[in-house]
Amino acid sequence: VRPLCAGPDHQLAELLGEGVNLMHTKGDNPAAKRLALQSLEMAERLHPGDHEHVLRSLGTVGWVLHDMAEFEAAMSYLQRARSMYRRLHHKDSIVYDVKLGLLFKDMGRYAEAERILLAVHGEVLQRGDGKTVGLANSHLTLAKLYTDWGGAGRAETEARTALDLHL
Repeated sequence: VRPLCAGPDHQLAELLGEGVNLMHTKGDNPAAKRLALQSLEMAERLHPGDHEHVLRSLGTVGWVLHDMAEFEAAMSYLQRARSMYRRLHHKDSIVYDVKLGLLFKDMGRYAEAERILLAVHGEVLQRGDGKTVGLANSHLTLAKLYTDWGGAGRAETEARTALDLHL
């Protein structure tokens, strides 16, 4: 993985990010959370305002907090990441929309999850992106949503669509 920036502070920030992945893989989510927050703090200090490193750190903190079932806090970080992505790239973020959809599903807020995930489909179709990983992931997340929400037929349809897109 190529570092986003050069210099000792930037290298330390990259190492903190790798530490988050390692601790998360080991199942030590409290340590992953601590490192993710340190990485974000450093990224915000090194790059005040909108920057790819801050964006990635926000997403990582949101992902770790989601896994720890700290849903409200996770939502805050993921929404900040989604907004920053839009400002940096001048388009919607399919990745962060899918992550928010999954978060709402896990919170039991099924209608909100469905609304976000269906909006992803519309965005992809409007862009003309066709078969993308983001679209496949949104179909897979909808399948999980409908499974939890009691829509077995709809879940199967979404899962098949996700598989077709991955092929």
